[in-house]
Amino acid sequence: MTAQAIGGSLPLGTRAAKLSAIGALFFLISDTFLAWDRFHGGLLLGPALVLVPYYVAQLLIALSASSPSTQRPTHIPDVALSFMLVRFFRALRASALRCFLLSALVHRV
Repeated sequence: MTAQAIGGSLPLGTRAAKLSAIGALFFLISDTFLAWDRFHGGLLLGPALVLVPYYVAQLLIALSASSPSTQRPTHIPDVALSFMLVRFFRALRASALRCFLLSALVHRV
């Protein structure tokens, strides 16, 4: 996810994209310290080493979302909405079919 955040921010070059990429790096640092603390052995000041980069990452990503340079559409385009509805109904149909087959197998046994 860190690579996707950085890769996505490079072509954009906006302040929001840079803040989110730096926030992703801080999440990576926090997760690295967490994994080291849990699986390799206790770190001196382990909770601080895990939580400080975690909260910095949260702050940076929140700042990137509230950045004035962030352009958000005020409405979902019709094409995107119809695509989402088609995907939803396909998933619904597939899950209904799975439920029907599962109930048929359960009642058969």
